[in-house]
Amino acid sequence: MERRQLSWQRGELLGLKVGDSESEPFWSDFIGSLKERGLTGVKLVISDAHKGLTNAIRRMLHGSCWQRCRAHFARNLLQRVPKAHQGMVTAALRSVFAQEKASEIEARWDDLASSLAERFPNAAKLMLEAREDVLAFRHFPEPHWRKVWSTNLLERVNEEIKRRTRVVGIFPNDAAITRLVGAVLLEQDEHWQLEGRRMFSGESMAAIPSLEELPTQPSLQEATASANSQHQAPGEQCRSAPHRAQWRCSPPGGRRQLEQQRFRRSQQPSTKPGE
Repeated sequence: MERRQLSWQRGELLGLKVGDSESEPFWSDFIGSLKERGLTGVKLVISDAHKGLTNAIRRMLHGSCWQRCRAHFARNLLQRVPKAHQGMVTAALRSVFAQEKASEIEARWDDLASSLAERFPNAAKLMLEAREDVLAFRHFPEPHWRKVWSTNLLERVNEEIKRRTRVVGIFPNDAAITRLVGAVLLEQDEHWQLEGRRMFSGESMAAIPSLEELPTQPSLQEATASANSQHQAPGEQCRSAPHRAQWRCSPPGGRRQLEQQRFRRSQQPSTKPGE
C-alpha cells in the first residue's frame, strides 16, 4: 500500500511506503520516517478510523488533531441503518455540513443523533461516539473546512493509482510497486507544483490555532490506552486474561509441546482392572 501526505498551502507528496497491512507498527514507522526527514508541527491529520493509524497518530504526532473523514464516516453510519432509510439519513447528515457556523454544526449534529436514537439506536450511538472526531475541522479557520473534513483529494490520487496498477495485476516485488506508484505520485506532485494554485491563503493559515490551543480528543486517548494494553509484557497479558488457553502464555514452541504430550498419552495402551 502507498501513503502520501499533503502540505498545507499547496498539495505536496512527502512520502511513499509499501507494507503488508495497515498495522500500528507500519504507520508508526512511516510517520517516524517523515519526522526523521524534518516533519514537525503537524496540527491536523485526516484519515479514516483505522485503529492502527489512529494509534500511530497518537504515539507519533503528540498534540495534533485528528479529523475523521466524513465520507468514510457516512459509510460506517449507513451500515447501521436499514437500506430503506439510508437515503433519509444521508440527506440529514449532509445538512450538518451545510451549516455556516461551528455552533450551528454542533447543534444540527446533536439534533440528528437524538432523532435517530429511538429507531436506530446503533447509529445514534456511533454519532455520539464520533462527534468530536468528525467535527474536528470546526477548530480550524472556516475557509479550510471543505478541504479538510474529508480525504477526497487523496482519494482522487488513489483512483489514478488503481487505474495504473490494475494493468499490471501482480507485482513481482516491493521495488516494482515503488517504481510504478512512485512515478504516478511524482507526476501528480509536479502537476500540483506547476499549477501554482494554493490550497489556503496566507491570511487563513495565520489563523490556525497553535498546538497548545487544540482540544484533546477522547478517541485518541482511548487509542493510546488500547495501544499500551497491547504492548504489555506476555506475562502481564496472561494475568489480565486468566481464562486464556495455556499455550498462548507459553514460550515459543509451547503449543507444539502440549500437543505432543497429548498425542503420546493417546498412544499409550489403556489398562483395565483385572488385566
